[in-house]
Amino acid sequence: MSYWDTSALVKLYLPEPDSPQFESLALAAPVVIGMIARHEMRTVFRRREAEAAIPRGRSRGTLSAHDFRCRQRSAALAAGYR
Repeated sequence: MSYWDTSALVKLYLPEPDSPQFESLALAAPVVIGMIARHEMRTVFRRREAEAAIPRGRSRGTLSAHDFRCRQRSAALAAGYR
């Protein structure tokens, strides 16, 4: 289990040169994130939209993907502790 800050999480949703390595790490062990990470990610996604680095409107879908992934991982972890 490892703690990830927002800069590491964003690599899972927006392509960056080292995104594949972070995807491997995320699959290898549970990732712990802070409660503020969702807000910080929304800020990063919207900034990238404003910079035209990602298409307009993508931030909402990307954040929804993050929420879904968190729910899946949380359910899997909870099932493992039963």
